[in-house]
Amino acid sequence: MTLALTSLGLHAAWSGPQTVTVPLTYKAPEGNGPKPNFSPKGTQVTLTDAPSSLTLPEGATRPAKVGSLQVGPDRASWLPVLATATTAHPKDLVRLYIHHNRNARFGDDGAPMTATPTQNEKTKAWWNSYDAAELKVKFASPARELLFSVSFWIVREDDQPAPNILRYSRRSWVSGTATINGIAAHVAAMDGNNDAMYGPGDSWSVVQASMPNTASAVLSIKEARDTTRFMFLERPGGKDLVLEFKSFARDGSSVTFAVVDKPMTKAEDRLADDGVAAERPRPRATTPLTWSH
Repeated sequence: MTLALTSLGLHAAWSGPQTVTVPLTYKAPEGNGPKPNFSPKGTQVTLTDAPSSLTLPEGATRPAKVGSLQVGPDRASWLPVLATATTAHPKDLVRLYIHHNRNARFGDDGAPMTATPTQNEKTKAWWNSYDAAELKVKFASPARELLFSVSFWIVREDDQPAPNILRYSRRSWVSGTATINGIAAHVAAMDGNNDAMYGPGDSWSVVQASMPNTASAVLSIKEARDTTRFMFLERPGGKDLVLEFKSFARDGSSVTFAVVDKPMTKAEDRLADDGVAAERPRPRATTPLTWSH
């Protein structure tokens, strides 16, 4: 944009806010290493009875149900799944097959994920929680498969047959590092709706590399926010550097944000997130409260 100063006979060029693009790479939990301490609500996958013509993998028994994980940019990236019982657990769907090669045969995608039914003492429902899985999600232009780690579970009411719902939630994230106006920072993004794609409405986080426990902090619900929210970096002796989200690469391989001139600080911006901030400075009761039924 060009700003014309006609009264002075001058022209000044203005290119707008500084933008920064940070490359991001896939990460998944490893042992006791850093990982997000929050996850999206489980996405429901509708299951239907597997057709009688479907040959079940060795060791699998009916009931057997099929569904589709709607991950990635289009139907070509969706992943068929098969959930089955076994002779040891005839009521529960304790085996889960993810059909990565999409060749209409579930028996040649490797060993299934398995679950051991456990009953909730209060609700009496049976929970089947499976091993974590890395999905291979297809993207085009250029053609590639990207990893996306999720956790699966199925809940069966005690007196009911095998249910028609499978649930899953993301475990993985993408992250990178950058130096922004001389400030070293860690950057991360977390998928907010389990579709293996990144865009407005997902979570992003930018924290200073000098922050204690930076690798964990950048993945925490304390620091991460929706893409409509600002991020902040503290400048020595000056006002906070304010960062405004612009876009993600759809596959999560990068994030672009702008350094903007805003008269605000991180403390001011985050104050509204603290629902009990007004209560903290109030005088404490001198007599402890006694609870009773």
